[in-house]
Amino acid sequence: MNGLLEAVVGLLPRGPAGGELEIKAVIDTGHSGQLALPPEMVSELELPHQIKGSSATADGTKVDYSIHTDAVVWDGQPRRVGVDTLGLSPLLGMSLLNTFAAGPWSAPLPAERRHAFHVVGLREHVEGLDADDAVVAR
Repeated sequence: MNGLLEAVVGLLPRGPAGGELEIKAVIDTGHSGQLALPPEMVSELELPHQIKGSSATADGTKVDYSIHTDAVVWDGQPRRVGVDTLGLSPLLGMSLLNTFAAGPWSAPLPAERRHAFHVVGLREHVEGLDADDAVVAR
Protein backbone atom coordinates (compact mmCIF):
# COMPACT_ATOMS: atom_id res chain seq x y z
CA MET A 1 0.00 0.00 0.00
CA ASN A 2 1.14 3.52 -0.61
CA GLY A 3 0.51 6.61 1.51
CA LEU A 4 -2.91 7.09 -0.12
CA LEU A 5 -3.90 3.52 0.86
CA GLU A 6 -3.81 2.40 -2.77
CA ALA A 7 -2.66 -1.14 -3.55
CA VAL A 8 0.64 -1.14 -5.43
CA VAL A 9 2.54 -3.84 -7.29
CA GLY A 10 6.29 -3.79 -7.92
CA LEU A 11 7.24 -4.17 -11.59
CA LEU A 12 10.49 -4.11 -13.51
CA PRO A 13 9.81 -2.93 -17.06
CA ARG A 14 12.70 -3.43 -19.50
CA GLY A 15 13.21 -1.35 -22.61
CA PRO A 16 14.48 -2.85 -25.88
CA ALA A 17 17.97 -1.44 -25.24
CA GLY A 18 18.11 -3.27 -21.89
CA GLY A 19 17.29 -0.33 -19.63
CA GLU A 20 15.23 -1.20 -16.56
CA LEU A 21 13.15 0.81 -14.12
CA GLU A 22 11.99 -0.52 -10.79
CA ILE A 23 8.51 0.91 -10.36
CA LYS A 24 5.55 0.69 -8.02
CA ALA A 25 2.34 0.66 -10.08
CA VAL A 26 -0.99 1.51 -8.48
CA ILE A 27 -3.74 -1.01 -9.27
CA ASP A 28 -6.21 1.14 -11.19
CA THR A 29 -9.59 -0.54 -11.55
CA GLY A 30 -10.70 2.24 -13.91
CA HIS A 31 -7.89 1.59 -16.40
CA SER A 32 -8.88 -1.10 -18.88
CA GLY A 33 -5.41 -1.26 -20.49
CA GLN A 34 -2.42 -3.24 -19.29
CA LEU A 35 0.08 -0.68 -18.00
CA ALA A 36 0.26 3.11 -18.02
CA LEU A 37 3.54 4.94 -17.52
CA PRO A 38 4.31 8.65 -17.39
CA PRO A 39 5.98 10.04 -20.54
CA GLU A 40 9.33 10.47 -18.75
CA MET A 41 9.49 6.74 -17.90
CA VAL A 42 8.54 5.75 -21.46
CA SER A 43 11.35 8.00 -22.76
CA GLU A 44 13.86 6.65 -20.26
CA LEU A 45 13.06 3.07 -21.31
CA GLU A 46 13.16 4.04 -25.01
CA LEU A 47 9.97 2.10 -25.71
CA PRO A 48 9.00 1.68 -29.36
CA HIS A 49 5.89 3.61 -30.39
CA GLN A 50 3.04 1.55 -31.80
CA ILE A 51 -0.09 3.67 -32.26
CA LYS A 52 -1.95 6.66 -30.87
CA GLY A 53 -5.07 6.27 -28.74
CA SER A 54 -7.64 8.36 -26.97
CA SER A 55 -10.08 7.74 -24.16
CA ALA A 56 -12.27 9.52 -21.67
CA THR A 57 -11.35 9.83 -18.00
CA ALA A 58 -13.82 9.26 -15.17
CA ASP A 59 -14.83 12.93 -15.30
CA GLY A 60 -15.41 12.77 -19.08
CA THR A 61 -12.24 14.56 -20.13
CA LYS A 62 -10.84 13.32 -23.47
CA VAL A 63 -7.20 12.26 -23.24
CA ASP A 64 -4.92 11.51 -26.20
CA TYR A 65 -1.93 9.25 -25.60
CA SER A 66 0.66 7.06 -27.32
CA ILE A 67 0.68 3.30 -27.00
CA HIS A 68 4.01 1.46 -26.82
CA THR A 69 5.11 -2.11 -26.19
CA ASP A 70 7.39 -3.25 -23.41
CA ALA A 71 8.56 -6.40 -21.67
CA VAL A 72 7.82 -6.95 -17.99
CA VAL A 73 8.12 -9.96 -15.74
CA TRP A 74 4.54 -10.77 -14.83
CA ASP A 75 3.45 -13.78 -12.80
CA GLY A 76 7.05 -15.03 -12.96
CA GLN A 77 7.23 -14.96 -16.75
CA PRO A 78 8.56 -12.32 -19.17
CA ARG A 79 5.72 -10.97 -21.26
CA ARG A 80 5.03 -8.24 -23.80
CA VAL A 81 2.52 -5.67 -22.64
CA GLY A 82 0.88 -2.60 -24.07
CA VAL A 83 2.03 0.59 -22.36
CA ASP A 84 -0.14 3.68 -22.48
CA THR A 85 1.79 6.94 -22.11
CA LEU A 86 -0.28 8.97 -19.71
CA GLY A 87 -0.56 10.16 -16.16
CA LEU A 88 1.87 11.19 -13.50
CA SER A 89 2.50 7.78 -11.95
CA PRO A 90 2.58 4.13 -13.09
CA LEU A 91 -0.80 2.38 -13.22
CA LEU A 92 -1.49 -1.34 -13.47
CA GLY A 93 -4.62 -1.85 -15.58
CA MET A 94 -7.28 -4.50 -15.44
CA SER A 95 -6.29 -6.19 -18.71
CA LEU A 96 -2.92 -7.14 -17.23
CA LEU A 97 -4.28 -7.93 -13.77
CA ASN A 98 -6.83 -10.28 -15.31
CA THR A 99 -4.00 -12.44 -16.72
CA PHE A 100 -2.47 -13.14 -13.29
CA ALA A 101 -2.55 -16.88 -12.62
CA ALA A 102 -4.07 -17.19 -9.16
CA GLY A 103 -3.16 -20.87 -8.93
CA PRO A 104 -4.52 -24.24 -9.96
CA TRP A 105 -7.73 -23.65 -7.98
CA SER A 106 -8.74 -20.63 -10.03
CA ALA A 107 -10.77 -20.59 -13.21
CA PRO A 108 -11.15 -17.83 -15.79
CA LEU A 109 -14.07 -15.52 -15.17
CA PRO A 110 -16.97 -15.87 -17.57
CA ALA A 111 -17.19 -13.00 -20.07
CA GLU A 112 -20.20 -11.44 -18.34
CA ARG A 113 -18.28 -11.22 -15.03
CA ARG A 114 -14.93 -9.91 -16.29
CA HIS A 115 -15.71 -6.45 -14.93
CA ALA A 116 -15.22 -7.85 -11.40
CA PHE A 117 -11.71 -9.15 -10.78
CA HIS A 118 -11.40 -11.35 -7.72
CA VAL A 119 -7.72 -12.14 -7.53
CA VAL A 120 -6.58 -14.61 -4.92
CA GLY A 121 -2.88 -15.36 -4.63
CA LEU A 122 -1.75 -11.90 -5.69
CA ARG A 123 -1.29 -10.88 -2.04
CA GLU A 124 2.40 -11.83 -1.96
CA HIS A 125 3.01 -9.33 -4.77
CA VAL A 126 1.10 -6.43 -3.25
CA GLU A 127 2.85 -4.43 -0.56
CA GLY A 128 1.24 -3.90 2.80
CA LEU A 129 -1.02 -6.95 2.89
CA ASP A 130 -0.88 -9.58 5.59
CA ALA A 131 -0.71 -13.28 4.79
CA ASP A 132 -4.46 -13.68 5.39
CA ASP A 133 -5.49 -10.79 3.15
CA ALA A 134 -6.80 -11.21 -0.36
CA VAL A 135 -6.99 -8.60 -3.05
CA VAL A 136 -10.37 -7.81 -4.52
CA ALA A 137 -10.36 -5.14 -7.20
CA ARG A 138 -13.56 -3.96 -8.85
